[in-house]
Amino acid sequence: MQVRDLNGKEFGILKKALRFFKSADLLREYDFVIITRGGKKEVYMVPEVVRKLMVSYDLQPYIPGVKIGELGRRLRITLEGGEILSKRYGGKRVLVSERGEMLFLYGRDLFGSSVIECSNDIEENDLVFVFSDTGYLGLGKARVDSRRMKEDRIVVDNLVDKGEYLRKVRIFDAF
Repeated sequence: MQVRDLNGKEFGILKKALRFFKSADLLREYDFVIITRGGKKEVYMVPEVVRKLMVSYDLQPYIPGVKIGELGRRLRITLEGGEILSKRYGGKRVLVSERGEMLFLYGRDLFGSSVIECSNDIEENDLVFVFSDTGYLGLGKARVDSRRMKEDRIVVDNLVDKGEYLRKVRIFDAF
């Protein structure tokens, strides 16, 4: 395991993904590094001061910052990365009821009856940020567009939720 800077291609993939989520300003505010573990390229968001210390003292920390995703042909967002992006990016949100929140945190998919409101620009297969009145819950994949979000069927597949911390099933995977 070694902490390294992103190469040109990796930086391009990250930049494209952050632009998509209207969060390209993160590239100016933070440094990003890669750690390769088990064949996966994990992308970490690191404060500039931490990056300078790593370089100055030739440090190789196990976890240098917040893991926001994994790089392949695209950026696959982690639970923590989703929370950071959801605070900056206003769209593709689904607000769920208290019952929907409980089921989602247990790893269940969302039914239309649990959806209180959603963004108008959601299309089928879009990545959506799932929220409740208490805050960010996790990431989902829309099965339907926003016009059909209230139908009595599964409308959002659960990709990862904060309940993973308790279940420890796939806590560090990215989606």
